Amino acid sequence: MNNNTLSKSTLYLMSAAAGLVVANLYFNHPLLYEISVDLKVTKAAVSNVVLATQS
Repeated sequence: MNNNTLSKSTLYLMSAAAGLVVANLYFNHPLLYEISVDLKVTKAAVSNVVLATQS
């Protein structure tokens, strides 16, 4: 017998992981100005952070 279903715990773990990945993609957007000031780079340069995380 072939059982091709996911257990509930595996499904919850995968759902939580996917949610954390998406949250991580958008977490840095409000912080871009502070990142640019702290690293002493232009806003254009720090926008590459968004490009790199969404690629």
